[in-house]
Amino acid sequence: MKRFAVLGLGNFGSHLARSLAQKGAEVLAVDNDEQAVLNIKDSVTQAVVANALDKKALLALDIDKFDCVTVSLGEKVDASILIAMFLKKVGVEEILVKAISEDHAEALQNVGATLVVFPERDMAHKIADSLLTPNLIDFIPVTEGQSIVEMKPPSECFGKTLAELMLRNRFGLQVLAVRTEEPSWDTISRRMKSGALIVPDGNFRIEENHVLIIMGDNKNIEKFRKLT
Repeated sequence: MKRFAVLGLGNFGSHLARSLAQKGAEVLAVDNDEQAVLNIKDSVTQAVVANALDKKALLALDIDKFDCVTVSLGEKVDASILIAMFLKKVGVEEILVKAISEDHAEALQNVGATLVVFPERDMAHKIADSLLTPNLIDFIPVTEGQSIVEMKPPSECFGKTLAELMLRNRFGLQVLAVRTEEPSWDTISRRMKSGALIVPDGNFRIEENHVLIIMGDNKNIEKFRKLT
């Protein structure tokens, strides 16, 4: 089981902590606001009132033993930089920090943050993409100009095998997996339920209800998406 520590329980931090816990991770939630800690204590593994700038308090929580530590301190730019620097020093391998500006992000990367996020901006980009490309379900940037995307197949693919489609030769795209059903909301568990995931070979036949998980250059993904 992967272990996460979430430092800062504002909107982003609290939602992240709850989501990680719901997905089965061990989660430590930390904030200096007692009410914020009380609000989340029943949703995570452990919730503690502490100042994230207090190095001794973090070490007492064995912060260096966590697989990933996330830092979300709102407008406290200097504090988040100092905490990221300390986490790097004590050997935390994955350090995710919420940034509020490009300069802030650059400073965080310089002191050792492994992932810097702009939640509002990133979500806006995802929503814009989903509005502009209705058959695109989700995407993950991999490198500059390349992504892994989850998308509905164009109608040209229906009834054809992957070998017949020749996506690698035509578009330079690699099909990593296929979902046999689209993700759906389970009203009983109140969680998103994924369809069956298959790693296909060349004989796998694409049907209308399938969802493709593919990797490749963004420009080639866009060309493939526009097939009718």
